[in-house]
Amino acid sequence: KLSTVEVSSGVSSIEFIDGTNGADFSSTYKTFMFHIDGLEMANDNTRCRLQLGTGGSFRSGGSDYSEVGIQATGSGAISHPDQTGASSMRITSGGPDSGDSGSSQNGTIFCYNFSNSTSRAMVNTFSCVNNTDSGGVGNNNVHLSTHCFEYTNGAVDRFKVFPDSGNITAGSVTMYGLKV
Repeated sequence: KLSTVEVSSGVSSIEFIDGTNGADFSSTYKTFMFHIDGLEMANDNTRCRLQLGTGGSFRSGGSDYSEVGIQATGSGAISHPDQTGASSMRITSGGPDSGDSGSSQNGTIFCYNFSNSTSRAMVNTFSCVNNTDSGGVGNNNVHLSTHCFEYTNGAVDRFKVFPDSGNITAGSVTMYGLKV
C-alpha cells in the first residue's frame, strides 16, 4: 500500500502524483493497482473517469486514450462501449443517482508498463455501480475495460480520477505498487 485519498467533502478530482503523499510511480513496481471504494458524486448519473500524465501534467488531448470494453446493466442489456480518440478513460459506464442513499461507484484498476517511456501504458478496469433508483443511467451495472494510453513521450508519473461533471463527495481511492 503506497497511498490512500479519502474524500469527505466535494473535490473535483482525486490525484496521485509521483513523490507526493506516498505515491511512487518508479520502476520499483511492475504493476500498479488502484482500489476505488464507495465513490459518490454530487450530480445524478455521473460517470467516473481517469486520466494519466507524464512530465508534470495530465494528458487530455483528443487522441490520448482508447478503450475496448463490455458493460452489463441491471436491465440485462450488454454492450461494447469501445472508443478511440478519447481525452480520458471511462472507469464506470454510468453513475448512480446522487439522491440514492448508499449508492456508489466501486472498482479495481490494474496499470501496466507505466515506467517505460517509449511504449504505451495499458490499464484494465473492473468496476460496478450500485443504484437502487430505477430512473438513472446507473441501475446496477458492471463495466470491464482495457484502455491504452496512446501518449509515449515519457513514463507515467500521475493518475487522476474525476467525475464527468460536478464533484466527488465521498469515498476513497488507494494506490498499491506490485513488484510481481
